Amino acid sequence: MDDASRQALEDELREAMNARQELDVVIGYLSRRLGVDVVVDVLPPAPAPPVDHSAPAAGDPLTSVAVGEFIGLSGPKAAAIVLKRMGRRPLKTPEIFRAIQKGGVNNIKDAPTLWRSLVRDKQFARVGKGLWGLATWYPQGVPSPKPGTAKGASSDVPDDAEPQAPNSPSPESVEPLVEESA
Repeated sequence: MDDASRQALEDELREAMNARQELDVVIGYLSRRLGVDVVVDVLPPAPAPPVDHSAPAAGDPLTSVAVGEFIGLSGPKAAAIVLKRMGRRPLKTPEIFRAIQKGGVNNIKDAPTLWRSLVRDKQFARVGKGLWGLATWYPQGVPSPKPGTAKGASSDVPDDAEPQAPNSPSPESVEPLVEESA
């Protein structure tokens, strides 16, 4: 086979593999919606997944997520999967957000929205400023905050929370209204 023919076949194969990956995403979404794990009787055996989930990932959470694997899942469900894959290593909100976005979660628009979802969900434990783990990792409770960062203090605001609107007054600059009695 000459080089030109080989190159043309390799290009076709690459196109077919990309189309197959897109179809796998759609098939995964539809399977989850229908509540079936695998559509074995319709599809030939799928190749090994590009991401190895057998061992916790040591590095970037993005490498533990395949494109589109979380389509149809909520942000917190996908976040829990990402955290489990990282092997008891807490992650920052933006790291989790990027991973679930790669996985296809589209109902969480940004990291601050994810932060609010995680705060409300009892399966997550906030273990630092914008840092999350699973509550099951901390059966004795979350480690106490550093001195001077009492819960509710201004230093407890997550570093990835939404900033205050530019024209809104800070609580300290608002003077209380006091009516003069005549």
